[in-house]
Formats: sequence, structure tokens, C-alpha cells
Amino acid sequence: MKKKVLLGLGLSAFFLLGACGKKETGSIEQPLTIGVTSGPHEEIIEHVKEAASKDGFDIEVKVFDDFVAPNRALADGDLDANLFQTKPYLTEIVQTEGFELEPLSPTITLPMAIYSDSLKSLDDIKKGAKVGLPNSATQEGRALLVLQDADLITLPEGVGQEVTVNDVQENPYDLEFILVDAAQLLLRLKDLDFAVVNSNYAIDAGYFPDDSALFVEDSEDLKQANYLVTRKEDADEEIFQEFLNYYQTEEVKEFILEKYRGAVIPSWD
Repeated sequence: MKKKVLLGLGLSAFFLLGACGKKETGSIEQPLTIGVTSGPHEEIIEHVKEAASKDGFDIEVKVFDDFVAPNRALADGDLDANLFQTKPYLTEIVQTEGFELEPLSPTITLPMAIYSDSLKSLDDIKKGAKVGLPNSATQEGRALLVLQDADLITLPEGVGQEVTVNDVQENPYDLEFILVDAAQLLLRLKDLDFAVVNSNYAIDAGYFPDDSALFVEDSEDLKQANYLVTRKEDADEEIFQEFLNYYQTEEVKEFILEKYRGAVIPSWD
């Protein structure tokens, strides 16, 4: 009888320890594991991580070098959240891959801007100018919307980022659209009159909106804000609000504005 009692206690302890070693379903514990892309997202979250750690809030950062793997890792349960993408991009990925992911809150916007090595202003653009655009689906449309906001082309009323160069209705400058891998646009700038470039690539090449851009995308309406994203089943977890309490502060906002000179914009109140 004594042996049976001891065996029962042993088994109970075994299962108790096993349960303690696992993350409960629907309950995310520290360290909060967040996936980001290299560049500004990585630099900002490392800054946030340092401040949070002083209060005992533990963040683990996993860095990715592409825009596909962070969503797959999140969907597979290897991350608690990721932070690198806009809502339009997330919508596209959810539709094509079937991931059940949910945007939680805006963090930063990396506005697109028009850069040129040969033009001093948009007034210098001549007919037949060659303009470089990113060749990914959502980014091509986003760049075209920037050109429209700069009064260089006209697109159909009410279109979004699904628009392509084939949809341009008016092109008074007879611009020649050249689609290039987004990361290569500034490297190809010598062969172009100007290009519409994502801020993360501009930063890498030493271009900043405050002194180099001919035109900067509006970042006020949050259409292009990058969101903290998690799985739908975890969207109500309180730990994400705790994280945002460290991210969305005045101190972090000042850090961003000083470091990135208009290439990264805080997107919270």
C-alpha cells in the first residue's frame, strides 16, 4: 500500500511539473517572444526591451531577414507576436496563406518617399522621365498612390494598393514606369530620374526624408502603419497591452524622431 501511495505521488508530481513547463492554452507568459525584421523595427524593439527589463518585463526578440517567415513563425506558434507589417500586407498574406492572424495596435509608419540623384525638386521632372517602383504587389500600388498624391499621375477614383501601372488614367509627364526589387531601387537610381522608395531601404542607403526626399508619403491616416500582430485566438491577452505600455511612450517617440529623421514616424497618440 505504501508503495502505491508513493507511486501515486510520484506520478502526480511528474504531471504537475510537466504542466508547469508548458505554456497554457490561451495564456501567454513571459518572455514575450516577438518577431521583427532587421533595421528600424529591430533597433526600436531592442530599445523598448532594455527599458522594459528594468521593470522585470521580459521580451525575447527574433530577427528575420524577409517578410514571409515572421508570419509563418507566428502562425506555427514559434512567436507570440510579430511587428513589421502594414494592414494591407497582412490582409494579402491572410488571404493567400490562410493564416489566422489579427492586428492589435499601430506602432510606427515607414513612409515611402520620392528620391532622385539628379533632380532638386518635382518641378524639374521632364516628360518621359524614368521612375522606379517596387515590384511587389502591394508596394507597387502604394508607390503609385504616392505619385498621385504628388500630382504626377491620376488613378481611378477610390482605388487602393491593388492598383498597378496598367490602371494609370492620366500620365501628363509620360512617365516610364520601371519595376525593380524594392531593395535595389536606390542602387539603380543612377539609371533612373527618380524612384519611390520604402524608408527602411532608404535608411540603409543613407537617404532621409528631412534632407533628401522630393516628396514624402502622408503618414497621418495610419493606412501604412506597421502593426503589432498576433494569432486571433490570443488577441485579447493582457500581456500585449503591457508590452504596448512600454512601446508607446513619449520617450520611445523621441528616440524614433531623433534617430530616423522623418524616415520612421511614431503612429500612436
